[in-house]
Parts: sequence; C-alpha cells; structure tokens
Amino acid sequence: MPSSKSPNSTENGKVLSEIVYDSSMNRIQQTDNSYSEIYSDVLYGTSLSKNSRYFWNGNAGMGGSWAVYQHGVTVLGYYPIFSKESFLSQSIKKDYLNNKTFTTQSDYLYSMGNIKNKLTTFPDGGTERISLSYPYDYNDQRLMNANMISIPLSKVISKGGDDYSQITTKYDNTSHLNPTSVVEISQVQPPNYTVDSKTIINYTTYDTKGNLLEYKNGENIPTTIVWGYKQTLPVAKIEGASYASVSQYLQDIIDKSDLDVDAASEQTLINAFDALRKKPEMSNYQITAYTYNPLVGVTNFIPPSGIREQYVYDSSNRLKQIIDSNGKILKENNYNYAPTTFYSSLQSKTFTRNNCGPSAIGGSYNYTVPAGQYTSIIDQLDVDQKVQNDININGQNAANSNGTCTPIYCSLSFNSSLGIAGGGSVSVSGNSNYKLSFGFSSGSNSTNLAWTTGVKIATITGTCKPLTDFPSYNGQVYYTIQANGDVILKTQTGNALPNNTSYNYEFYFPIN
Repeated sequence: MPSSKSPNSTENGKVLSEIVYDSSMNRIQQTDNSYSEIYSDVLYGTSLSKNSRYFWNGNAGMGGSWAVYQHGVTVLGYYPIFSKESFLSQSIKKDYLNNKTFTTQSDYLYSMGNIKNKLTTFPDGGTERISLSYPYDYNDQRLMNANMISIPLSKVISKGGDDYSQITTKYDNTSHLNPTSVVEISQVQPPNYTVDSKTIINYTTYDTKGNLLEYKNGENIPTTIVWGYKQTLPVAKIEGASYASVSQYLQDIIDKSDLDVDAASEQTLINAFDALRKKPEMSNYQITAYTYNPLVGVTNFIPPSGIREQYVYDSSNRLKQIIDSNGKILKENNYNYAPTTFYSSLQSKTFTRNNCGPSAIGGSYNYTVPAGQYTSIIDQLDVDQKVQNDININGQNAANSNGTCTPIYCSLSFNSSLGIAGGGSVSVSGNSNYKLSFGFSSGSNSTNLAWTTGVKIATITGTCKPLTDFPSYNGQVYYTIQANGDVILKTQTGNALPNNTSYNYEFYFPIN
C-alpha cells in the first residue's frame, strides 16, 4: 500500500540550522528553521482479490450423497492515497554585532500547498506582512480548470498593519492563458493619506507558443521581444517599438538564428543583428541582441551601444569567461570540485609484549585502528597504507605499555642419585623461548652412565615445561626437555663423559 516517508527521514534534506562565521571563527549570524507537515486530501484506491469458498450439497438422509463444490468469491477493499509535504513554518535569524543580538523572525502560513502569508518581525519590533492570493481565492474557474492553481494573482505587502501595496496580475484575455497586465495599488495611512492605482505593465501580444512578443510599461512605451532558435529563445529586445511596426524587419534574424549551429553560422547571425541596427527604420529604438548555444547558455550579448560581450564555456558547459569586443577578460570563473575522500576501515593486529624481562612472559595485546581514523584524497590503497603504517609504528609500543607480564616461578634440581651436582636457572628469552642456563659436575660414576642413549641430569619444577618432549642440539650435545620437566643429555660422539668433570650449557625450548 502507498505510504509516506517519516518526517525524520534524512532524505527530506531540510536545512535546520545555518551558522555563518567570520575569518576569526566568530559567529556572526545564525538561522534556525522549523517545519510543519501538510497533508493532501485523502483519496481512496480499490483493491480486488479472488478467493474460493467450499460448501456441501446433497441429501444423505434420503439415500443421496453429499458433494463438495467450489464457489469463487471476489473481495473488494479500499486503501487511502494521500501525500505529505514538509513546509517551512518559521525562520529565526540572529545577527551578532558588538556583543548584541538582533533577531528577525519570519512565520509562514500555507493553503493547498501554496504560501499564503509571511509575517516578518524585525529587531526594532516593526512588522511586514506579505499575503498572496491564488486563482482558487478568486474562484477563477478558467485558470483552475487549466490547473494553474499555484500562480499567485495578487501580492499584498503591509507594514505595521496600515500602509500597504498590492500588485495584481490579471488574465483578462479569454483567448489564451497568459497574463495581460499588472496593476499596483498603494495606500499610505494618515497623516499622509494617499491611495494610488496604476497599471505598471501591459502584456499586449503573444505568439502561437505563448511567447511574449510585446509589452508596454506604465508610460505606455512599447517593447518588442524577438524569438528565435525555432521560437525557443529571445534573440532581441527592441525598446520603444511596437511589434506591429517592426515585425516586417525581423524575419532575417529569426531565420539566421534557426540556422545557428556553429561559430560560422553564429557570426552570420551577429552580422544580421548589425544590419538590423543600421536600418534607418530602427534608428529611434534601443536594440539588445543575444546569441545562444541552446541547452548551454548565452554566447553573445550585444547591448544598444553595440559593444559586444562574448560568453565562453568550458568542456562541461559551465561559464568560464566573459570577454569584451577587444578580447579583454571582464569576468572569469574557476571551478574546483571537492575531491573524493576515501576513509579507512576498522583494522587490528595482535602483538605480544616483549619488554617484560627474563622473569616474566609477555601477554597478547590487540591494537586497533578505528574506522574513519584516516582519510585520503588519492585512493583507497593510500588510506589503507596509512593504517598499516600506524599499526607498524605504534602497535608494538602499545603492547609494551598495555600488555600483561606474567611472572615465571621455575627452578632446577639435579639428579643427585647419579652423583650429578650443579646449579642453574630458567629464564625467558625473546618472549618465545625459555632459556635453561646451568653448570654441573658429571660425578664420580660418570663413565658408567648411559650417555650414548641419554642421561637425566636434572629436572625443571614449576610451569616452565614444554607440552611435549622437545629434542634439540646446541652444537655441543644433544638434549631433550621432556614434558614432565626432565632434562636428558646425550653426548654427540656417544662416548661417556669423564668422571668429575664440569660442564656449562645453555638450552632453549619453546614457551607453550
């Protein structure tokens, strides 16, 4: 079913606040807006759905039988159709000057989706009300039937509730739907009471496409508008001339504008304008001429003085330069697009604290770079590299500052039952290995021990033991650190160690 968007939807795109700062970031103006919702009339749509019902038919009590029949049923439903719009209801503008606040408040009222009243209260307490009236306010069926319901026919401006002016646009010609005149009525209250009513403009002639060909100002001075480019654009304004008096001289520029497709044909049109201006019949009139690139913009503006201005556009059809007849740049526009910004995503890496010393094991620490921490206007690879650089530079330092250190409590006892005596210790090496440092004497029975297959010379007590037996060779002897902590030593040559001989070794095995 149709539905309307939530009034809090970000898709509405309404400006709630606008703040202006000076170069020193001092707030100099703030505008706050509030909005109201206006619903359209509710209409109703119809939905149809086909369903089936089943019933029994028969007379089993009289020897007959029952039968099941399917009967089609159409279900008719209705649902509401309406629209909802958000309109500006109040705007409060505050100007900050010399530690003072000057507040201007504007309140808006609407009717049928059109603004009806705007009441502005100025900092000095004065007010101005603008009231607009539309065809439905005058019950103008001709305009309403043409769906011209959002065109204001009159505008009343009143100040302080007394003085006012009213501008009314009239549509008196029943043969078309174009405006015919604009009338202004002004009134000043006592002590200088005056009422003045005058026609400030008459729209006298239109072409078959509804383009205005002639209008007259309040002094009844006519102005002719010439339409070219197949009646789509005004190419000349002739002030002081009625359309009827000059129309016989206009066909040449109209035809040449229709043929204007490139620089050469445009110059032909400009030459036609110059020829029109030089005609004796046009000497008493002020002629302004225009050329265009349709769907782009004006390319030449030639005022009554004849001093031409050329409008130059870039490859995106944006106005780039305005150049005078001598090639001097009168105005130049430079366009700078805001670059595309690439944002970093959430990334993390686990580090192990490595500054706990030989008596403790460093714990793991997860270093995280939050999403959006880094940006780039180059590409996503650049911003990803910034994140990786952060991790490489700061990750280990963060782990060394915030990771845990778990002390080890381990000792080494030697196998005195075999006459082996010594001393040593277990420490942490590089946070990944235990280091077993010790010295021992082989004892008086060493030559009788099975050094070729391995002799248990000591046992590690505490937590510094591998999960599984760890065999290795340190360049001098073979050794195995067993999971139960026993230290097994085997000579390289398979020969027994001499009696009462001292040895010093360092063995390494992994931290689990």
